[in-house]
Amino acid sequence: SGLLNLLQEVGADASHFETAEAALSSAGLATVEYFIVDYSLGGKLTGLEFLHAVQMQREHPVRAVVITGETSSHFMRRIATSQWPVLYKPVTIAKLIYALNGSVP
Repeated sequence: SGLLNLLQEVGADASHFETAEAALSSAGLATVEYFIVDYSLGGKLTGLEFLHAVQMQREHPVRAVVITGETSSHFMRRIATSQWPVLYKPVTIAKLIYALNGSVP
């Protein structure tokens, strides 16, 4: 993916998974520092459900950002209480970095 290539170009040790289930079964999941998750994942879990599953396995807060192209009012109400920042496509690397550091410009 383009985002994966960009992250690797700037020196990130980044991995890509097609489904939340594949990521949850990854051996290195416990050592991941940041998660960049599309809301609409292939598989049964949404991006938010995936992050909640990861959070249940950790004592410290999960640092993550959710990316989506969905902008319907129903969806906006549903994600309004997300504990993670939500960015809308297209996402710039600057917005992504700000969001991962805890603020959205």
